[in-house]
Amino acid sequence: TSERVFNLTQQVLGRAGRRERSGQVFIQTYNEENKLLQHIVNNKRNSFYKKELELRKYSSLPPFSKIASILFSGKNMISLQKVAENYGNKLKEIKGIEVYGPIKAPIKFLNNNYRYRITLKANGPFIIQRHLKKLNLTSNSNSFVRITLDIDPYSFF
Repeated sequence: TSERVFNLTQQVLGRAGRRERSGQVFIQTYNEENKLLQHIVNNKRNSFYKKELELRKYSSLPPFSKIASILFSGKNMISLQKVAENYGNKLKEIKGIEVYGPIKAPIKFLNNNYRYRITLKANGPFIIQRHLKKLNLTSNSNSFVRITLDIDPYSFF
């Protein structure tokens, strides 16, 4: 995402100027007019963050909403898919929560386990947690499926 690229380049730029001799940072691009690149080159940190915050508000992303990720993992793809679909169907019945998935996780096979993901979005705090507590995540799982919950996840991998 643009936030990650911006933060990474800020980190590199900061490290380049720490020694007695100042360093240089080179950025290779095919698009010199890219708005993100312009924010970086002109050191316009505040305007970048202001723009990103406006985009988050418009898209109803954190901090203007809450997001949760439910990751299902297991050795048997069929059992895993059934458990994920069962949860997905139950979650879709809940008003006030948007449900995306279940879908295969971006990294669908990791450490000899298949992975499915459901992403939830709500406009207020603790709405997701309240409904997930009622749902009891372990009630439909079995010893072959592991369920992991991440509130406001940093990464979706």
